[in-house]
Amino acid sequence: MTDTSQVRSLESLFFEARKKLEARILSEEPLDRKEMNEYMRLKDSYFAARQAYKDDNGKPYKPAA
Repeated sequence: MTDTSQVRSLESLFFEARKKLEARILSEEPLDRKEMNEYMRLKDSYFAARQAYKDDNGKPYKPAA
C-alpha cells in the first residue's frame, strides 16, 4: 500500500519536472533522451502510486491541485 506522503512527494516531483519540460519545449531548446526518459519514469511512478493508493476508508487518492 502507498501512503499519502509518498504520493504527494511523487506528485510534486512530477509537476515540477513537467513544468521544466514545458519550458524547454516553449523555448525550442532541444530535449535530450536522458531528460525525456527521466520524465517518463517519474510520470509512470506517480500514476502507479496514485492508482495503488487507498485511504483508510478505501477511497482513491485525490490530487492536491
